[in-house]
Amino acid sequence: MKKGDKSMKDQRRTDEDHKLAKFLGTKQIKVVTKGLSAEEGVKQIMALATTPGLINLKPSDIFTLFKKSKALSLLSASAKGKNAAGLLAKKIGATIKKGAGGCRKLIFNVTGNETMTLCDVNQIAESIYDLCHPKARIIFGAKLEKGMKGLEVAVVTG
Repeated sequence: MKKGDKSMKDQRRTDEDHKLAKFLGTKQIKVVTKGLSAEEGVKQIMALATTPGLINLKPSDIFTLFKKSKALSLLSASAKGKNAAGLLAKKIGATIKKGAGGCRKLIFNVTGNETMTLCDVNQIAESIYDLCHPKARIIFGAKLEKGMKGLEVAVVTG
């Protein structure tokens, strides 16, 4: 392979990234997180679907779930300490109740360092699930980030 040649997998990923960017350009993006612009919100949604993780979210997850939605809302929060998952669950819960209670479509991703456990992810997932409509379609992902302090969750609703 010559320098600069792309493999088929890389080309497919680039094509999906362009389709996702175009798709998000057709949606009204409401960023619930303070201090985050709409452009940064779009970049964060793109990163959810394009950054590899333990449990991957894909651009097709966003297309499938939000194709009929006119607007998307993005919320992100972080917490540190022994009970970071519990703190995040409360932060997310308070915001979802205010902004999207009873939502029917939701994607979320939990990011943490190598000490993150499935119990942490599950605690956050249960708190989000409890706030959604009983027939909600929920897709989630989980990523490890070395050197990260605490946990972070990003939630997209539509």
